[in-house]
Amino acid sequence: DDEGVLITVTGEISILKEMQHNNIFKLQDVVPSEKRLYLVFEYLDLDLKKHMDSCPEFSKDLHMIKVNISLPESRGITYCHCHMVLHHDLKSQILLTDRHTNSLMLVDFGLPRAFGIHVRTFTYE
Repeated sequence: DDEGVLITVTGEISILKEMQHNNIFKLQDVVPSEKRLYLVFEYLDLDLKKHMDSCPEFSKDLHMIKVNISLPESRGITYCHCHMVLHHDLKSQILLTDRHTNSLMLVDFGLPRAFGIHVRTFTYE
């Protein structure tokens, strides 16, 4: 409380502000108060693990898994990688789903790392 905002929180905020994709959890707003910082996100029903536990028939349908889980997750990860961000903590508890649309989004960018391709400077000499 006395030391201010953690560096991991500011890193997550800056990355989430840059990430604009259908399969990346959207940060709507950052609201500072006197001693707290509130992050306002869009609402999603539950995480993938709870969704699969509550709908056992969903887990048995390979086509549904490919279309509603694997494909959106791959698109979100690809978007992150194209923007030089590695997530570092992918698991079913941080993949949120919407029960009504079966959409899936990556969340919890508390441990992301920006990376880049280091290119040496070459000269004609």
